[in-house]
Amino acid sequence: MRDKPVVVLLVEDEEAHVELVKKAFVKSGSEWEINHVSNLEDTFKWLNENDPPSLIIADHLLPDGSGIDLLGKAKRPEDVGIPVIILTGHGTEELAVRSLKSGAMDYVVKSTERFEEMPWIAERVLREWKNITELREKDRELKEAKEYSPRYLPRCLIRYVSSISMASEENLETYLERSRLETWT
Repeated sequence: MRDKPVVVLLVEDEEAHVELVKKAFVKSGSEWEINHVSNLEDTFKWLNENDPPSLIIADHLLPDGSGIDLLGKAKRPEDVGIPVIILTGHGTEELAVRSLKSGAMDYVVKSTERFEEMPWIAERVLREWKNITELREKDRELKEAKEYSPRYLPRCLIRYVSSISMASEENLETYLERSRLETWT
């Protein structure tokens, strides 16, 4: 079990589909908080007024646009910061490809069976999204290290060598000083 519910924003204009999706999430037994809006305008309003959801499930055809338009607001999928699943009642291969190329994590053709599977689809997408974000973070860290190391390493080596030579000088002076004292005594 989770510490707190996973927040999902469901963007769907057909009330019967909303009820089927909500019912499936409740039936799954996991902790989900399903928030519902029915168009893009309300989606952007909700996103501006609330903490980001963990997942957006958006219908392709909405009264004021397309669920794909959610992805179009960012130049790259990683700019969105929220995984998106696109739902459609009339699936085509072209639409599926366009959705995925636009940054959707999945593309689901609406049916009673798919609505029932939605919690497991959401879990899979969230796992994949976690892996993607972790990989992006590691990639960013690696790039940063590669950019930083050529500038930093020489300075670090110079400081290290300098401190070694200073320590050696001090040790040599101490040794000579002791040697002189020993020869006089």
